Amino acid sequence: MVNATPVPSAPPRWPVRVWRRASTSSVGSILLSWDFYMGIPLGVAIGLAPALSGTVSDAMAGVYGGVSGIAAGLASLVLTAMTVLIGVFGQAYRDMLNQVRGGLIGTLRPYIIVVIVAVLASLTALALCVTWPLVAELPWQAVWAIAAIPFALLCWSLLGCIQVIFQLVNHVKLNRFAEDQAERRRRALDRRPTG
Repeated sequence: MVNATPVPSAPPRWPVRVWRRASTSSVGSILLSWDFYMGIPLGVAIGLAPALSGTVSDAMAGVYGGVSGIAAGLASLVLTAMTVLIGVFGQAYRDMLNQVRGGLIGTLRPYIIVVIVAVLASLTALALCVTWPLVAELPWQAVWAIAAIPFALLCWSLLGCIQVIFQLVNHVKLNRFAEDQAERRRRALDRRPTG
């Protein structure tokens, strides 16, 4: 007689493997990161305000001037953090980093991406600061699409800052760990009998 009770099977593992492979690829690590998929929709939502409100639209030239300055300051801040990060790395941690794929340059990649996005936000906001009277005359859908660009880039770069701050803290911890391991290795070699 055949057992009529179905045997539950484990869920397929392929979605997990596909997600891991996609999220660790060079493009996937950017597009599947929480700062991207939260920052872009937030910026697009903010960009809707000048498209729907004449009062908001009238103030946008000045707002974009401020957004441009904020984004430029953000780019400078992340460049400073990147410089500090390079200065904090000890030789043991640099040696460790050079053994992994990407090495030191791969470690700096998230910082570089945030700087590029912040600079793009600054430039697009500056362009809109100057051209806003022309943009405001377009149909509301076009105004929305154009108005959202600097806001989406700014939100993405601001949330990206949170990401790189966490990475900076992690790198400081790992640097300390690498230095401790190197010191233990030196002490162990010094205690080893010669002969």
